[in-house]
Amino acid sequence: MAIVRNSLTCLCLTALAVALPTVATAQIVYLESGGVVVGEGEHFSNRVDVMPQGDSWLVVPSEDPGAGTLNGARGRFVQALPDQAGGGGGPNLPPEVQYQVAINTPGTYQLYLRWANNTNVGGGGNSDSIFTGIVEIKDGAGGQADWYELVRNSNTFGWDGGGQAEVNAAGAANNPITWDIAAPGTYTVRFSQREDGAAVDAFVLQDSSLPAPTGFGPAASLLEGQNEFASLSADADSYVRLGGGQNDDNFGVADSLLVKDSGGGSTTRKSYIRFDISSLQGATLENAQLDLEVSVNNNGGSPTDPTPSDYTINVYGLNDGFGEDWVEGSNETNVAGATPPNPLTWENAPANDTSNNDIDLANAVLLGQFGVPALNPDLENDPILVSFNNLMSIEEDALLNFLSDDTDGLATFILTRDGGSNNLGFASRENSTMMGPTLRAFGTAAAVPEPSSLLIWGLVGAACCVALRFRRRYS
Repeated sequence: MAIVRNSLTCLCLTALAVALPTVATAQIVYLESGGVVVGEGEHFSNRVDVMPQGDSWLVVPSEDPGAGTLNGARGRFVQALPDQAGGGGGPNLPPEVQYQVAINTPGTYQLYLRWANNTNVGGGGNSDSIFTGIVEIKDGAGGQADWYELVRNSNTFGWDGGGQAEVNAAGAANNPITWDIAAPGTYTVRFSQREDGAAVDAFVLQDSSLPAPTGFGPAASLLEGQNEFASLSADADSYVRLGGGQNDDNFGVADSLLVKDSGGGSTTRKSYIRFDISSLQGATLENAQLDLEVSVNNNGGSPTDPTPSDYTINVYGLNDGFGEDWVEGSNETNVAGATPPNPLTWENAPANDTSNNDIDLANAVLLGQFGVPALNPDLENDPILVSFNNLMSIEEDALLNFLSDDTDGLATFILTRDGGSNNLGFASRENSTMMGPTLRAFGTAAAVPEPSSLLIWGLVGAACCVALRFRRRYS
């Protein structure tokens, strides 16, 4: 709970105040895990511009509004700009953008690039190709590919796993983009300009035997050197349902957190997940990740469903201090231990637009989106885990800022879904066989003062309080 003090007392007790998390910049080296490494376009390790033309891979929309109307990005992206005739570039020339990846599992890896181009000029023909390569794998003509050319013409971001090795032509072939990585180490995935106007949203470099990414694809890989210092389980979770006579029903004991978009229809559902993040106060946050396990996906493929589809999940953060004492179920007490208010329902859920699938953005902020693959957990041997982390924030560091700005030690996430009438859900904390919602924090935990320091400052604080007849209240 936040302690409210008068200004004179704050001068005496500043040393006793608990600092909020701060955001730090870490070296960007993506970590491979299980034969997969995933990078976000706007989170690069290095970039090289071209002078005097001035071409560069710029972050859209943070550094530049971009060229063309590009749709379906995971968040922000980089684009070769300005989109103009010429401008330099080449398979081994800048402008280029680089991503370092730490590979621990040697093998044959295939690259999948999620990209798009500006189709507003000349139908896209002046921006529909791009070069890629791994800097450390160069053996000249023959042998492994020093570089590939990819060709794709669409203003909607999508995955592309095909190109042609060492050919710079108007129409490249569509062969798998692969390299044999013989030894563990740090490698540099490089994208360079063939035609400006091309845009990179994300990439996946993975074992060539694995299925191609679909939809939004997997969450960005964790970064090297980022220490995981906290793994928090939800302290409350539930979903709410519109219509069907269930506006006032509570689902706090359900083992799944359901999300469904029927607009204003009677099957629309939204999920609420709250974490006690008081243990993060004073920490230096470099990354954070929300992990969920898919428990229900009726559109994940089956013998009777030959056309499974991915889903897009929206992640909102409830404004600090607004309605965060919501109660999971009728048997729970609120965070202050007082007599609980009514348990969470469609009608009283904070920041809920009670007429449809929307969220009241006066009381919540959109943090970003993640995808759920078209997999049915009932048909899979392995758990289906999905994640949303800071690298996928819709604006730079949106997730970290949401956590860092907290003052009451509580963080509530709201999940909604774009489209689809089939059931989709994530395991709740009540699920006895699956992983409940987990919030992982990376960086440096707050230092614990020595006992002697605590005693000294405690005495100083007590003296100040007595001298000023300090009065405090809790909010």
